[in-house]
Amino acid sequence: MAQRLGKLFRDANANWKRLARSEMSMAADVAKTAEWKARGITRLEFRPNADACPICKALAGEYDRSFRLEGHV
Repeated sequence: MAQRLGKLFRDANANWKRLARSEMSMAADVAKTAEWKARGITRLEFRPNADACPICKALAGEYDRSFRLEGHV
């Protein structure tokens, strides 16, 4: 995929690598969500590392599977 995008954009400074990474990440997220649904998982627990930043530590807890954190990354 990355090679095809590279040929399409033909610019060494283009953002095609970032585009490929974000598209693959979104595809993986869709697959993960579908797997959770198939397994009947409805709740998720977020446990940050001990050395996590204060924002991540404050988010520790249990969430509904449909929860989406926006604007904090």
